[in-house]
Amino acid sequence: MTTIVRALDVGFGFTKYCKGRISASRFDCGLFPSLTPVATPHRLSGGPVQASDTVTIDIDGRLFDVGPDSELSAQVHDARVLHRDFSTS
Repeated sequence: MTTIVRALDVGFGFTKYCKGRISASRFDCGLFPSLTPVATPHRLSGGPVQASDTVTIDIDGRLFDVGPDSELSAQVHDARVLHRDFSTS
């Protein structure tokens, strides 16, 4: 099923999106961490552990996990890097 995103805000902490209106005063919105860890080769599934809510994307032959559970794929060495002018960019 294809999801149409009508608004997107990619921030340092979270990526926020809106898919449309639920009613005249409510919108169908969500968010997930702005992380792109290298995709894990083996996903856990079945039993008490279920597959994570991520999508694997390919960027120039490198695979990354993005989505609400992307933090589960992050490794100890993953870090967020800011350039020195981040707050004014």
